[in-house]
Amino acid sequence: AWAAGSNECLSPWSAAVRYFVYDRDVRRLYPLFDVLLINTLGDETMSPFAQARALLFLQTAFDELSWRGTEIALALLDRCQGHMAHQYKLVRERLARLVHSCMRSLWTLSQVGAAQAAAQSAKTVHFVQMLVTSITKDAGATDEVTKQLVARRLK
Repeated sequence: AWAAGSNECLSPWSAAVRYFVYDRDVRRLYPLFDVLLINTLGDETMSPFAQARALLFLQTAFDELSWRGTEIALALLDRCQGHMAHQYKLVRERLARLVHSCMRSLWTLSQVGAAQAAAQSAKTVHFVQMLVTSITKDAGATDEVTKQLVARRLK
């Protein structure tokens, strides 16, 4: 239903999603994020505009969680990996904003223990390496240039 709405409905639906998530226990929100993820990146029959709308709702819900949604952020990064080279610019822009929100929420590592922080850092580094590799290969760069770029960014 959310993806089928018109552009005039984006603001009220975004406000409703933000209200659903505001000041709630993160563990109770997993079903909502499952529905948003399945309806966004799991359905290849959706139009690009419907995918972009669903990504907007997903980002709205995730932005409200902030640092409390680190497990959801890691799951979102895993799901976004295969879709970063989407053929439509609007979907890529919404994905980039969602990835930015995920990275921002993972940045607050002082809230978690050392083992969990190391695991989050490893997953984040892997995602960044994959992203840089896909971008530089699309630009026609060689594998050596990609390795140098990744090494320089991770220092």
